[in-house]
Amino acid sequence: METKIEEKVFTLDWRVLTDAEIVTDDLQSELIQWREVFRAGQFRVGDIALQIIEDASFRGIVIPDSRVDGAVSRFCGKSPRTVRYYRETAAFYPQEVRQEFDILPFSHFVFARTMGIRWREVLEFSASQPGMTENSLRYSFLGGIALLTGEVGRSESADDQETPCETPGDEPKIKTCEVSQALPDRAMKHVRMSALNAVASSIDAFCKAVEESDVSEDTKDALIGAANIIRKYVPEVLKSMV
Repeated sequence: METKIEEKVFTLDWRVLTDAEIVTDDLQSELIQWREVFRAGQFRVGDIALQIIEDASFRGIVIPDSRVDGAVSRFCGKSPRTVRYYRETAAFYPQEVRQEFDILPFSHFVFARTMGIRWREVLEFSASQPGMTENSLRYSFLGGIALLTGEVGRSESADDQETPCETPGDEPKIKTCEVSQALPDRAMKHVRMSALNAVASSIDAFCKAVEESDVSEDTKDALIGAANIIRKYVPEVLKSMV
């Protein structure tokens, strides 16, 4: 059933029309419903990736996060990098926070996370400004810095509009000095699991590099032996974290 746009849209100068005058009430409601569906789906994909990592840890299986992201991406139709942002954002926000700010789009959660310990301030500000775009939110908190660094205008033009940083090398800037203070328990556990998986999965490459080096055989044996000890006990540590 076609919905007719109010006649005033065609009789007024479009430059003075508000968004609410362009989009009728019934279409506004439908668009809001789709926004909620998209956000729920993005968080759910992130939660699924997290669940896979945690299930593997519970079984003592070492698997890099990137491998999980790639596997999940194959089935959800998003790039591995997009899945990574879904996963990291889902790990950061517990259900109660998602419900508290359920009117906000996913991209606002992603940006708030990059602001370290100010994440709640960002979400509360966004919630107080209905209809605020991600670009406007970035400018409100980053000001001229957002313009100089390209923070404004980049993510909303991307194919995955709710997920910034799809361009190679365009990583989110999280304030490292504030990360430990900002991360909730689940996110911190996820970071630790990721670190252990990364170390364990790189041991083979490390041992190969040692083997091909010019150091003495005693040194090679000592280094490779130490690496194998780490590899042996990583699964036990992973299990203890679940």
